[in-house]
Amino acid sequence: MISTSRDGEYQDRIFKKFGFNTVRGSSSARGAIQSTIRIVRELKAGGVLAHTPDGPRGPWREFQQGAIFMAIRSGCDIAVVASYASPRFILSTWDHYLIPYPFARAAIVYGKPHHIPSDIDEQEQARWAEKLAEEINVLEAEAARHVGYHIEPNPTSSNSESVRQTQ
Repeated sequence: MISTSRDGEYQDRIFKKFGFNTVRGSSSARGAIQSTIRIVRELKAGGVLAHTPDGPRGPWREFQQGAIFMAIRSGCDIAVVASYASPRFILSTWDHYLIPYPFARAAIVYGKPHHIPSDIDEQEQARWAEKLAEEINVLEAEAARHVGYHIEPNPTSSNSESVRQTQ
């Protein structure tokens, strides 16, 4: 799901240029419902969804339950994926958006698929969100190591990233 904002328009053009289908949506109640329904339909029809689970406004590294909801409704598994690149530029935005420089080395690390049971309550959904957030952080640290950086898998502050280059 890509934001309906102007920044989202740039992302949408990039993804479409690489041949991806996109779903545009907003975090407003109406926009979120419409885009979630479309995503669940696409998933049930065999589509694959790439989703940044910390939401459109954060907080950073906190796994929101939208992806869990869509997995439950569609019956699809969730597989966590993380990436890192070097050299790269990290924006000073809430999500620390990473932009690889041209010809950067990049690593993408995949976790195992997780099936979210359809009969779980809100507390269990919250536990799944914590578990998947932890997995993202561990995989991101692994991806960073592949390109010569060391990051802590569980930063003590959710507003900063502890990064040092290793050789």
